[in-house]
Amino acid sequence: MNRLMKRVALACFLLMFVTPLAFLPLAEGNWTQTEDCTGNDLNDAWASSCSNAYFVGNRGTIAHYDGSTCSEEDSGTTSYLQGIWGRSASDIYAVGYNGYITHFDGTNWSAMNSGTTNQLNAVWGCQNGVFAVGEKGTILYYNGSTWQQMASNMTRTLYGVWGSSCNDVFAVGAVDSFNYQGKPFTCSATLHYDGNDDYRWDPLENKQNVTLQDIWGCGECNAFAVSDDGTLINYDCTYDEVRESWWKNVEKNISFAQTGMSCGISGYTCNDIFVVGRGHSFDCRGDSDDCDGIIALEDQLLADVFCVEDNNICCWAVGGSGASFAETITSTSSTTSTSTTTTTCNNPLCCSEQVYGEDSENTKLLRQFRDEVLKSTPEGQEMIRLYYELSPIIVKAMEEDESFKKSIKETLDEIMPIIRGLVD
Repeated sequence: MNRLMKRVALACFLLMFVTPLAFLPLAEGNWTQTEDCTGNDLNDAWASSCSNAYFVGNRGTIAHYDGSTCSEEDSGTTSYLQGIWGRSASDIYAVGYNGYITHFDGTNWSAMNSGTTNQLNAVWGCQNGVFAVGEKGTILYYNGSTWQQMASNMTRTLYGVWGSSCNDVFAVGAVDSFNYQGKPFTCSATLHYDGNDDYRWDPLENKQNVTLQDIWGCGECNAFAVSDDGTLINYDCTYDEVRESWWKNVEKNISFAQTGMSCGISGYTCNDIFVVGRGHSFDCRGDSDDCDGIIALEDQLLADVFCVEDNNICCWAVGGSGASFAETITSTSSTTSTSTTTTTCNNPLCCSEQVYGEDSENTKLLRQFRDEVLKSTPEGQEMIRLYYELSPIIVKAMEEDESFKKSIKETLDEIMPIIRGLVD
């Protein structure tokens, strides 16, 4: 490998922090019930690592799971908590009934002024802000100091929110009537926010007539939403002129024991998705039309699922009567225990953001180079494997040594034109 290619390889190793595990061989894991920590129904889960997970639920329940034991924490409320999301282990938000929002700073949970009494069902955030959605079309935005209302232009309930960046955020919910650019239509609520200064959400037309309970995505132009009857739809940035829809059906054999109940979706790559609901959860990994049934609990409600990438991939499914299940999917190239955290960089995008920013053209170009160039050859795949092994050391060095980070940026700046040429 010549000097130039070595520099390209180095840059890829250092900044390829966007879903590196997507290209590693994975060994199957097994779902096991975690230690009981509450008798209250659990509604949502979030984790910063395999050894730091939080569950929220009824009667103000907040439970913390450290990889081996589970314990309840003081939420400061008896309001039902419906959703949880965090930017890091010391910056976590939970939302629920009566507009209740609480924030965890790494030590304590503290109530925040939401400015609404409407029920909030879900929360998600990005580098610059946090979004919460709920009944009567409520969408709130937190700018770091105050929560403010956003314009959803709908009256029905929203149940899920997710985005690939601050300028690419989706909200889903009940069927409602919309009028977009002079065209009226009625369908399942699928709203999109593009970062506009008016704080305006635009409806995305679809052909569904069901309540969408949750949404999750695996990157820009790739989001999945699920309904309580097992309908799974996919957004890929392409408007279908024939079907008059931004969304297409994903034909998977998903069915729950009862509709009208909460259900959830999460995953770790675009082809590795879990869906949970009343009575069943489904492993939809791979391209097959079949989803394997897992954790069959007769009439037990599983409300939501969440996956996090650490040294391994860890997923949790939570539901009624405090039920919580965990699965660890081990990378075959890693021998590190799942309970070990190697870096404070738990967001797969955060390290590239340190150099160029989440939404920059350079960051998007590096992702494209990874997907279209490196992945296409055995040598490129080996680079990805080696990067995974070395990444904890490199991340730590970047965080501790500003001059090292600066030298990385200078190297990248020099070779970006070459990378652009390889992609084009």
